[in-house]
Amino acid sequence: MIITGTPRLENPLTTPRYIQTPFGDWEDKPTLISENKLRELSSEPGEDEDRLRIAIRLPSGQRIERYFRPTDTLCTVLQFAMLKCDQSLTDYRLRMHQTKYDSMAMTLSESGIQDRTLLLLEPPD
Repeated sequence: MIITGTPRLENPLTTPRYIQTPFGDWEDKPTLISENKLRELSSEPGEDEDRLRIAIRLPSGQRIERYFRPTDTLCTVLQFAMLKCDQSLTDYRLRMHQTKYDSMAMTLSESGIQDRTLLLLEPPD
């Protein structure tokens, strides 16, 4: 496993806490990165950019929302969800209505996701 970035220390006496995130194709091996690096990877687009407002239903039932670029991948959306729920979601799949997304390398525009879409996180089979 590769570890990059600076870990967030909640207590200087504890070990660094990392979030497990998938990169590239869904079948690729997950990589460990810090929350700070994750925030850099998934920066929210400004008002002057093309953007889509996406809502995500977390496993806890909580709903989170933010803007993504149409060129952001489904992996970026999943990374954002992992940051917000503070748990590994590497085995979860994104779903919109009856459409399940297995390839996390697809962009939002390639996947047909439009502005103001609700995505659900589906647990592994």
